[in-house]
Formats: sequence, C-alpha cells, structure tokens
Amino acid sequence: MRIWTSRLAGLAVILLSITGVIQAQDPVFSQYTASPVYTNPALAGLFDGEIRLTANYRDQWPTVLGSDPIQTYAASGELRYNVGGRDYLAVAVNMLHDQGGESEYSITRAGFGVTMQKYLDGGRGRDATYLGFGARVGYGQHSFDPNNLWFSSGIDTTSLVIEQGPRALPVGFVTSTKSYLDVAGGINLAIVRRDYSFNVGIAAHHLNQPNTSFLFNSEELLKPRYSALIGGEYLIQDNLRLMPSAIYEIQGQVSRITAGGGLYYQPEQGGDAGFRIGLYGRTANQFESGIYMQSLIVSGQIEFKRTTIGMSYDINTGQLGRATDSRGAFELSLSWTRAGKSRYKVVCPKM
Repeated sequence: MRIWTSRLAGLAVILLSITGVIQAQDPVFSQYTASPVYTNPALAGLFDGEIRLTANYRDQWPTVLGSDPIQTYAASGELRYNVGGRDYLAVAVNMLHDQGGESEYSITRAGFGVTMQKYLDGGRGRDATYLGFGARVGYGQHSFDPNNLWFSSGIDTTSLVIEQGPRALPVGFVTSTKSYLDVAGGINLAIVRRDYSFNVGIAAHHLNQPNTSFLFNSEELLKPRYSALIGGEYLIQDNLRLMPSAIYEIQGQVSRITAGGGLYYQPEQGGDAGFRIGLYGRTANQFESGIYMQSLIVSGQIEFKRTTIGMSYDINTGQLGRATDSRGAFELSLSWTRAGKSRYKVVCPKM
C-alpha cells in the first residue's frame, strides 16, 4: 500500500505540473534581463554593437521530479543596422525548448522579429534616449510521451502491480499539438545619462491565442502573457553602480512579480572586465491562494570584453520551500556581442 500511495502522489505532482503549464504559465527565466529578446521583442537591438548572441539554460524542480527535472533551453541572435542618423533597425531570431517530468512534456518555439530603435534626443558621450518598437512572429508545438505514464486501466487491483510497456491513449487524444502561429509585440523606452539610466517597457505574447489542445477536434487556447519591465542603474562611484530592476507578468489567472537589484563593479574605469552580484525576490498569485513569496534569487555575472557569463539560483521559500528542501532552479546565461562599424552607437542602459 505504501508503494501504491507513493506512486499515486508522484503522479499527482506530475499531472499538476503539466496542468499548470497547459493552462497558465510560459517557461520563465529568473535572469530576465539576460534573455532580452524572450522578455520583450522591443529590446532587440538595444546594445552597443552590431551582433549579439545569447543563450540561456534553466534546470528546475530536481527534488520533485528526480531524474526528470524541467529543463529550459533558449537562444537568440540579433543583427542591428544603422538606418540613418542614430536610428537603428534590428532583426532577431530566437528559439526555446522546455521539457520535463516523466511524460517528457515539452514546449518548442521558434520565431523571427523586427525592432526599430528610434533615437529621440541626447548629446555627446553617454546621453541618449531611445524608443523601441518590436514585433515577433513564430511557430510553436507542445508534445508528450505517454509510455512512462500509467493509467487505472493498467493496474492489477489484486496485486497492485502496474503494467509496464507502451501506452495506448484514450480515443481522441494525440501526443503532439498542431503547429501553431505565435505572435508577440512590445515597446520600450531607454533613457541614458552619465550618472544614471532608466529603462521601462511592456510586452504581450501569444496575442493570437493559439490552440494547444491534445484532444482531436478540440480547442484549448493559450492565454496571452503580458509583462512590464522597469530597471536602470545609478552611479555610486566611477567604478561602482547600483542596478535595480523589476518585472511583472500575468498570464490567465496567474501573476508574478520579480524584483531586486545588484551591484556592478568595474575594477578599472572603462576597462574590459566587470562583476555583478544581485539579490531578487519573487512573489506569485495563483487562483484563490493569494499572493505568496515563492523564492529568493541570488545571481552573479562576470564580464570580460564583450562576453558576459551569468549564474543564478532560486531558493524556494515558505510551504514551497519545505516541500522542495528550498531547492528551486539553477540558471546559466551567456552573451556575446560584436562591435559595430557605424560611427554612431546605441548608448544603452545596463540591465
């Protein structure tokens, strides 16, 4: 009976995880400023250089899902063109794959975006103000593997032995959704001055509400995800900056706020190397459970020339922390930029 109870509890956790993904939430990154194209299409092209390549990896829920944690991979590439004066046009491609659980439930998406970074005002040196408009069109598909799952029809009620082997789904179910069109857009305002910078933007994802149903001739619309990002930096000393930021996201009945800040230190003013450490908190609100503190996030980044490597860890808190031994998610990020050839450059805030 203990084996039966354990397996039943494990299945409940997996089904709840899958249901939450289908009904409510997209994959998210704690290092949201290190995945700019995924966070807001209008952030494409807002960097000092001609090309930017970004990669992200997230490993979540190892204590709940054991050897099948939820793993998220993302990558993007941006190419920025000068279109006259200090205005820029950027094109971006991005890909994302998210998979986890015994069912190997996965989300795969790829998209192509175009962004205009419009120069508004500023002067020589660091002063500049840019308004960005971005849109992205892509495709997506969800799938799962039923062979590692078990159903009531496969249980011997006398011995409580679960039948092993390939699983036949009930009539009407499919293992992969139809490929769907995915539309997103956003705007962003970046104000940069010598002693401070300010960045604020809003984005909307899945504007066309694609169908992600696993039932034949049925409909399960993917809810739009809306987000608002605000951040900036403040010069404390010539080589030390305070960098606060926050992002608010809402999708269906689920909302989430991640906020905090970091300290950025550059040993030599204008040098090639820099270091950043940060602390953030995430609150969430799901259905009737109200707002609760979900996790604390510790992060760090190392910059050398035009390469940035970042790491972060989510420390689960409250009831979630007790259920998971406080082990949430581990993330890695990598970004590389190539210098531009234009005599003008985008003067952009660090985030």
